[in-house]
Amino acid sequence: LSVPGIPHGVAVTPDGNFGYVTTDQSDGVSVINGADTANASVSPTALTVGSAPEAVAVSPDGQYAYVANTGSTPGTLSVIENADSSTPTVSSSFLTVGDDPTAVAFTPDGRYAYVTNAGSGTVTVIQGANTAAPSVLMTLTVGGSPKGVAITPDSQYAYVTNTVNLEDVTVIGGADSGNPTVSAYVTVGGGAGAVTISPDGQYAYVVNTGAGTVSQIADADTATPTEPVPLTVGGSPQSVTITPDVQYAYVTEYTSGSVPMIDGAE
Repeated sequence: LSVPGIPHGVAVTPDGNFGYVTTDQSDGVSVINGADTANASVSPTALTVGSAPEAVAVSPDGQYAYVANTGSTPGTLSVIENADSSTPTVSSSFLTVGDDPTAVAFTPDGRYAYVTNAGSGTVTVIQGANTAAPSVLMTLTVGGSPKGVAITPDSQYAYVTNTVNLEDVTVIGGADSGNPTVSAYVTVGGGAGAVTISPDGQYAYVVNTGAGTVSQIADADTATPTEPVPLTVGGSPQSVTITPDVQYAYVTEYTSGSVPMIDGAE
């Protein structure tokens, strides 16, 4: 499929019918129709959002897509309504977040969204994320240049990777409580970037691009996550995903163009 400009972020609605791709062309988001079919097509008209859109995430119910716009200071969040329909629309109101928003994640219950702000060292928490009237609940200070964010399946904990200085992961407790707080810091490897949570919530996997490792953090869905186990994959790992049965993890490695597989991801 061809989209205008250079694609950056992509997300698909839970029913698989629609995909959303952020591009650098005219501050737009391209819509993929029939995303779960062999006849998928790109809508001829892109949705106009904010300046320099990067990350995009779709709410668990498929009703909303959030787009992080990095081109203004502070950054903004565009809300696409009716995301799981053939007539999505962009809300006329922006949500103001921090500088250089890089990632967006919804709590699995859909009530809150978390936005990492790399330029501010903060995370913006959005309440009412599954409604037509979302608002900023609070801003939490985390670490240096936060990049990735992932939330446990029970919506209780958010894991935020910090890419510079401390090279750690900030754990936010009470992620869906309406009063989230920083509950722990876990030291990982250099250049911590992408993060994902296993489907059972027991493990967090953090990609350390600078160290050529993936950190496995056990007890991720508790208030006391364990000291991470570094798994060497080599080169410059970029992203990680885990199979639904939690048996394997797959890592993209930029330098060699390979995909290392981690056996026994649980």
